[in-house]
Amino acid sequence: KLKGGEYSRATLQSCWNTMKMFCKYAKSAVPLSSNPAEDITLGKGGAKIKEKGSLTKDELARLIIAAQGETYDIYAMILTAAITGARFGEYSALHWDCVDFENGAIKIEFSQVAGYRDIPKTEKSRWCKTTPVLLQVLATLWDKAPEGADGNPICKIVFPSNNGNYRLSG
Repeated sequence: KLKGGEYSRATLQSCWNTMKMFCKYAKSAVPLSSNPAEDITLGKGGAKIKEKGSLTKDELARLIIAAQGETYDIYAMILTAAITGARFGEYSALHWDCVDFENGAIKIEFSQVAGYRDIPKTEKSRWCKTTPVLLQVLATLWDKAPEGADGNPICKIVFPSNNGNYRLSG
């Protein structure tokens, strides 16, 4: 028990899987007649799954209206998160080549933590449909970005920090 509560089902399952692998290894490393964990299954214990809180439609609408008072890039980030459901690390790692203006979609291919870009928490990329409003906001952000000789933004990051790197949380 942690802080007086129960361990989550996922934690128990992870520990159980580790124990089964250990027993399998032990059987091959020392003379055991069988794996003691082979035919045992994990019971239905563990803490109940907590429902994740989410914004109501009214709360989301109020958030988007309030975000319009922020700088344009902050507004665009909030709108991107609201419409795609992307986590901060995912939309802050977003590059322009993952925004498909023609098909109205954004590819969540990477995440970043503390400025280091890697695969997302889900360990696989996914396409998120967008809305015409979000596409227009992102197109405006594209137009506002400093251009290179090829006409594309110099910075590949959609929502760069002031120094051109990934934004950090907190």
